[in-house]
Order: sequence, then C-alpha cells, then structure tokens
Amino acid sequence: LAMVIGMLALSEIMIQIEERVHARRAGRDAGIKAFDKATPHEDRIVTGAEFKASFRTMLRSALIGTVIGAIPGLGSTLAGFLGYGAAKRASKNPEEFGKGALDGIAGAEAANSATVGANLIPTLALGIPGNLSAAILISALIIHGLTPGPMIFQQHGEVLYGLFGAMLVANLVNLLLGQVGLRFFAFMISLPNQYIHPIIVLLCFSGAYLTTQSMFAIGLMSAFAILGYIMRKLDFSIVAFIIAFILGPLFEDALRQTLVLFGDDPERLLTRPIAIFFLVLTAFSIWRLGFRPKPKILNEP
Repeated sequence: LAMVIGMLALSEIMIQIEERVHARRAGRDAGIKAFDKATPHEDRIVTGAEFKASFRTMLRSALIGTVIGAIPGLGSTLAGFLGYGAAKRASKNPEEFGKGALDGIAGAEAANSATVGANLIPTLALGIPGNLSAAILISALIIHGLTPGPMIFQQHGEVLYGLFGAMLVANLVNLLLGQVGLRFFAFMISLPNQYIHPIIVLLCFSGAYLTTQSMFAIGLMSAFAILGYIMRKLDFSIVAFIIAFILGPLFEDALRQTLVLFGDDPERLLTRPIAIFFLVLTAFSIWRLGFRPKPKILNEP
C-alpha cells in the first residue's frame, strides 16, 4: 500500500506543486483549482449522454473485475488498474487520461466494484478467501456454524440469499449516499490546490503509517514517490509498474509450485490443454498489443 500511495498520490502532488511553482514564476495565477465554482450545476453530474457513452467502458471493466475477483489473491486494486488500462487502450483520446477523463474513472471504478461480488465465488464455493474482507466473512460464517464449501448452498441457501439481498440493498444505499454527498464533494474539489495538497499529503502519510505502524513504510512511500515522479517526467507508465509489482510475487509462487509439481521440467506444461489454452491466450494478447495499428492523427487547419 505504501508503494501504491507513493507512486500514484505523492508523485502526482509533486508534479502539481512543480507546475504551480512554474506558473507563479511565469506570473500566471498559481491558485489553480481542481474544479471551477462557476461551472454550471449540470456539468457537475453525469448526464444520460455521458453515461451512455461510457456504458461500453463500464461493461468491459466490469467483466475484467469479475474475472479478477473470482481468482483468489488478486484483489480490487489490480482490477482497478487493469480496468483503467483497458479503458485507456480502447479510448480514441488516451491523452486525456490522467486529467479527469470520464472513461478512465468509469473503467477503474467499474472493475473495482465488480470484484466485490465476484470475490464471493471462491469464498463461498471453495472456502478460499480472496482478501481480508473475505477472510473475515468466512470466520463469521464458521462462528455461526456455516462451513463454506460446495454444500453450503444446499444446507444454508436461505442465509446466502439473504447475503446477496443485503449486497443489493447496500448498492442502492451507496447510490443514495453518493447523490446526497455530491454537492459536498463538488465543493471540496472546487478549493484551490494549495489547500487540498496538504490534506492529501497528510492522509498519504497517515495511511502508509497505519498499515504497518512503522516508519519504514513512510520511507518506502517517500522512495517510491520520488521514483514515480521520475517516471512521470520521463513519460513511463506507472500503472504498468504497479501491475508488475503486484503480480510479480504471485507469478513467482505459481512458477515455483509448477516446477515442484512437474519435477523441474516446465515442458510438461505443453501436455496440459488448460495450460496450452492460457499460454496461447497470453501470446495472442501480447501480439495484439504489440502490433496494434497506431491511431491516425488528423492535421488541424
């Protein structure tokens, strides 16, 4: 978490502060606002046309989040990054991402939210928790005499349907709270950045420290913030770095287990249909991304 906070939040704050300093030296107004108070009310909410335009992005990212959520150990953070990356690759204006593009927000949040329900698949059907919340849910079920597994749907189906109903109601309540708090959220982002930046920095340091209650997390976050700043200046993808950082240990564990099972002979993987399918799918995905035609740039008059 400290790495993610440093790479995403603190490095962006450093970039924005640098832009403010340059703007002040150039004699421009340094009180840059994230949201203009004079913006009409209808521009502060998502219109029907905007929702329709982003529907395909949300559907794609929801599918990504469902697949990620059904796999134990990956989590919503990875799903959010993958949903954001997929939305950016499919967008006709990828340069707008990172500047408040609606498709970027829709893609990340749809994938992030989709993992919640999908995470119940391994949790309830197999008894394998995908994250901390799922582990707590399994503990609560066991305390009440319910053992997660294939038989739980036959023996305690009414409890599970009640759980699904509660999730549906929770989504409706979440929508209601979002509508009620919309005006407050709009006011918060209308404040000048010199007021918002200290609050964000304070929350970053607090969040990084509370996860481990160690000053090492603070140093780690600061180091990755500097690395993220350098990567942004050199126009490297931070999202790709974070995805590799998250999936790297999982890949190493899976590779180690595979080598143990096959006696240090990875070529035996080619005798398994499922393994061949995923290898072909991976190769096709890499080929499609590497040889995708570049978008045509129209010359403006």
